[in-house]
Amino acid sequence: MGKVRWAAQMTLLAAMAMQTSCMSSGRLTEGTQPRPYPYDAEILSTLDVQIFRDGSHIELVNHSTQSLSDFDLWLNERYVRHVDDLSPGGSVKLSLYEFLDEYSEPFRGGGIWSTQLPEPIVKAEVQTPNGLVGLISIPDRQR
Repeated sequence: MGKVRWAAQMTLLAAMAMQTSCMSSGRLTEGTQPRPYPYDAEILSTLDVQIFRDGSHIELVNHSTQSLSDFDLWLNERYVRHVDDLSPGGSVKLSLYEFLDEYSEPFRGGGIWSTQLPEPIVKAEVQTPNGLVGLISIPDRQR
């Protein structure tokens, strides 16, 4: 009976170690500066850029004729990530774990080892020198 108990304990320890090592933490990307949301920035307009969520990633699709480069993307008035380029008609795929709040806490993107429910994306904005430009967030679709 002792060998069975030992095997069960080792299996439990291995599972706990795997869960701890696979838990998602935030990743600071080049150009991203965690900081508070700019509530005092002017709200400018909405741009025809759609954000689709796919698990713990998002895809931005630029349906406008405007090129976006070297900008900060805000999610839910809390999380920010720097984006290098999004050309007209182009798209870019980003990990939600690369979005950080002012305390460098990552966006709750979900995933197989997540202990919390994934956070929905309810608001997305591009920060420009003149203010904030809204984007179109597409809710999760059932597949």
